[in-house]
Amino acid sequence: MKSLKALILSLFILSLTALGVVGCIEPKTYEATPNEYFTFTELADGSYSVKAKDVTNLPEKLYIPEEYNGNSISQIDAKGFMSATIIELCLPSNVKVVGANAFNDCKNLSRIYFNKGLVEIGVGAFYGCTALEELNLPSSLVTIGERAFVSLAIRRLDLPEKVQTIGVSAFEYCTKLNSVYIGHNVREIGENAFNGISESAEFEISASNAYYRLDENGKPVKQ
Repeated sequence: MKSLKALILSLFILSLTALGVVGCIEPKTYEATPNEYFTFTELADGSYSVKAKDVTNLPEKLYIPEEYNGNSISQIDAKGFMSATIIELCLPSNVKVVGANAFNDCKNLSRIYFNKGLVEIGVGAFYGCTALEELNLPSSLVTIGERAFVSLAIRRLDLPEKVQTIGVSAFEYCTKLNSVYIGHNVREIGENAFNGISESAEFEISASNAYYRLDENGKPVKQ
């Protein structure tokens, strides 16, 4: 009985990992980084975007607040945390968009917790985050921008089933990347999206994907 319970618990943890939510805490106990580290901008819909007040003065573990002035934080500003020395990042489920170059050149960033709710990762958002070895993208994600994840140290990539667009050079020069799963909704893979990854990389495409197939070399091509 104990072994069965352990197996069930292991499967539960694995399922959470696949959604990229392990490590992010339920909202009632979510210990966000204090507001003093951020600048907030009100958006047209009443929600807020956020950026660092000073990227040189951030804690190593950065937990983005869920709300400001009683309204949700829905967006990370373009270049909002560029070149920060953070090691760990957690985004709450309120965040829908990570702006262009938001965490570009965060070379020490080695762990990201994405919560379900994120829809778009912008151009160059995590470009040059060379310490990042694991990438568990949330099941809500639809769009991955151009050059979003260039030069990461990831070895495996499982794209969530809702992803539709993978931008130009999105995973370029992820030289250790050797396993890629492409879900059934992907309809656009930009030029050089996987250029410079491991030469022995293996691709798998959902059998229900109507837009792409594997060619004779095992690489994704348009149907």
